[in-house]
Amino acid sequence: MRFSYLDGIRGMAALFVLARHWDELFRFHFQQSHLAVDLFFMLSGFVIAHAYDDKIRSGKITPGEFMRLRFARLYPVYALSVVICTAYFIVRTISGGEPHSAVLEWLLAMVLALCFLPYSVNGSQAMYSVNICFWSLALEMLVNLLYAYTRQLISNRLLAILVGAAGGLLVVVALTTNTLGHGYLRGWPSLAGGFLRAVFGIGLGMLLYRHRARLQAWTWNLPAWFSFPLVAVLMVTPSPPGYGWLIHLIAVFLVLPFAVIVAASEEPSRAWQARALEVLGVASYPLYLMHVPFGHIVRKSAAFVHGWERPLALAMAALLFYLCLQLDKHFDAPVRTWLRARLRSGRVGPAVSLG
Repeated sequence: MRFSYLDGIRGMAALFVLARHWDELFRFHFQQSHLAVDLFFMLSGFVIAHAYDDKIRSGKITPGEFMRLRFARLYPVYALSVVICTAYFIVRTISGGEPHSAVLEWLLAMVLALCFLPYSVNGSQAMYSVNICFWSLALEMLVNLLYAYTRQLISNRLLAILVGAAGGLLVVVALTTNTLGHGYLRGWPSLAGGFLRAVFGIGLGMLLYRHRARLQAWTWNLPAWFSFPLVAVLMVTPSPPGYGWLIHLIAVFLVLPFAVIVAASEEPSRAWQARALEVLGVASYPLYLMHVPFGHIVRKSAAFVHGWERPLALAMAALLFYLCLQLDKHFDAPVRTWLRARLRSGRVGPAVSLG
């Protein structure tokens, strides 16, 4: 089963992240759009369980092979984004007449980011000054590593206990900080909160896959497309003053898991629907990583079209979406194939659309 609707909601979630980071251009703010990252984690866990769970448990794929496959899946576009973002900041630094030491600092940030390591330039509060979105990729790789080397020890019951423990700690984090929007800033509170989001989301996604048949009995036979308005309504829901934490907890414990199960319940019946969902899925990952550097260019352009920022942002978002499709076709897919051939040790891993 391809899980085409999961492709679709992932693509839609990536668009909400773009809208969040371009909000001064669109002139509206989706208050819960940061929860798209929690949806990404759940989708990742769901698809990893589908593609690799039994293979790792049975020994058909070793933990090292699994990590090489994940690296090949995630790294090409990630590395390209690191280089593009760094190039932008170096050009801006040189054109702004800043000292050469600033260029060296950006180069150091690039080298560390290529190793998934954070670095904050010029006292920035962001965990990754190069691209604010990188924190989620680094934590996903870390949780993937932990999963790979513990899978044979983790039963369904133990996984449920671990997910429950992470969920309990998330409740504490939400109550003490009034938000679950952690992970992208420097400091242990943000890092710990982001790590818990990754562990809980990916682990819950795995549980949802393992128990999907039983859980789908609780979806009231809702059509898979219902997951789209469900996620969209969540993203645009305003936070009641002082109760943002409540919206976040309802989202990660109820709304997002329910949306995943509904979306995974069926496949589209028409070819054009399947193709549209596939396109959303294909664009989602490069869109998530490339909208930040592309956004810098859009903001510079907006200075020349005062009063037309929103149409410009819409047009540039559409252009970026198209470029992301071309990036997948002409760069990401062939480089992934090359990396798999280089990294695998005699066995071919499955091609997974959502991995």
